[in-house]
Amino acid sequence: MNNMKKILSVLAVLTSVLLIGCAADNNGGNEPAVTNTETAAVTEALTPEESVLKRLPEAAYFNGETFNIGWSQQYDFNEVYFTLEEAEGDSIYEAVYERNRMTEEKLGITIVGENIGSWLDIPKTVAKLVQSDDDTYDVFCMSTVQTFNCVLQGYLCDISALDVINFENPWWDSQAILEQYSHGTDNVYFISGDINYQDDYALSAVMFNKRLCAEQDIQPYDDVRNNTWTVDTYFKYLSLFGADLDGNGKYTKHDMYGATNGSGILSYFLAASGEHLVCFDKEGNAYLNSNERIFDVANKVLNLVNDKNNPSYCIVDANPAIDWVIGGTLFPNEHAAFTEDSIHKINEMRFTMEEDFGVLPFPKFDEDQKEYHAPLSTASATVFSIPVSNDKAEMSAWIMEMMGMYSTDTVRYAAMEKVLMGKSIRDSESEDMLNIIFDTKFYDLGFWGSEIYNEVCPMVRSYKNNFVSLIESMQNKTEKQYETVKEYYSFD
Repeated sequence: MNNMKKILSVLAVLTSVLLIGCAADNNGGNEPAVTNTETAAVTEALTPEESVLKRLPEAAYFNGETFNIGWSQQYDFNEVYFTLEEAEGDSIYEAVYERNRMTEEKLGITIVGENIGSWLDIPKTVAKLVQSDDDTYDVFCMSTVQTFNCVLQGYLCDISALDVINFENPWWDSQAILEQYSHGTDNVYFISGDINYQDDYALSAVMFNKRLCAEQDIQPYDDVRNNTWTVDTYFKYLSLFGADLDGNGKYTKHDMYGATNGSGILSYFLAASGEHLVCFDKEGNAYLNSNERIFDVANKVLNLVNDKNNPSYCIVDANPAIDWVIGGTLFPNEHAAFTEDSIHKINEMRFTMEEDFGVLPFPKFDEDQKEYHAPLSTASATVFSIPVSNDKAEMSAWIMEMMGMYSTDTVRYAAMEKVLMGKSIRDSESEDMLNIIFDTKFYDLGFWGSEIYNEVCPMVRSYKNNFVSLIESMQNKTEKQYETVKEYYSFD
């Protein structure tokens, strides 16, 4: 959630209280006349629950209805439903249970959830349900990229057309994210916010070994504060650590690396620089970004990683002596000073890493870049959507609004404040860095599932740089892959 929105909400409430108090004092104890200013102040002072219930039509109290959430996530993380017995002893599970209980009690409904299968098979699963007019599931909570694929097949409702959910409510992701989800149009087929947390856990960050960095007099938190945390600075730091420790001329799990990542590294640095790889023109035609800056970013990254004998960077799925499993042990075992991974890995490091580590946003491309951008894994990030087979879509939207509102002090608090920031990170500076990351989510179609991603990763693994020609050769395939986008998103 955007922290600034929280601050503004608190200020609005305080302001309204002061206005009411002043009005009473200036009336000499007489009954004050109701003015437009005071009425506005009282409206501003409504609690989040009151603000939703005030808009909720009487018919929206769906006594006896069962609200069924179909969910699927890359790592099978359930974030939508638990029984009391299943939730007991786990802070996040208990929060999900409490959020659902509060919504059930307020609306007179029953909430259930069910895993609908592998995230890889989601389009087929949803197609089967929709085409058979199966209304078993009222909403879905699924992988972002697979949800988008369902949009392009006409299986999901345009939530904005229901005119129920207020997307400006602070429990939904910021308008900046919504614009990226909707590709700059007014069509909204999926949303995220406090109602789910796997979207935030799927953001990418840089983790660093505090002891190893201190020994080299590296102070990355200062770099972030001083606007010097750039690609050049980061790569300079990485060059200080690579070493063939056993002297056998080969780089294996026994050696030392600057940082680790997979062959998707280029896509992450492009996103961190603020460059969308897949774009749409004003008619809704897809094209690949080919501006000068995106090639500058690509060249800088590829120049570093393309030397297979350069231990500054370990591309774990390109090194024959290292796979994903081994690669995941290098940073915890102090064979890498930095690693780039999703936020959810921080919770795992709480148990697997003895040395202190810190968390950083991905670096800016240069100091002229206005803000940081946190790359989003569209495979593991989740979003909520409503299938077109749901003949009570408005009801579902109201329930989602209530669930989102109740999630702020339950699900979001447990997942972010209590577990991630309260237990997993090891310093207050990392909390500041995480807030930067959460406030700068960057959504791009140029990740898993796109034709261009399927070509970029093999290029990185082959230690080549033919990015310019690759962009040129993949333009037609990209346009074809997303040719139905303009059928569902209104670009005019």
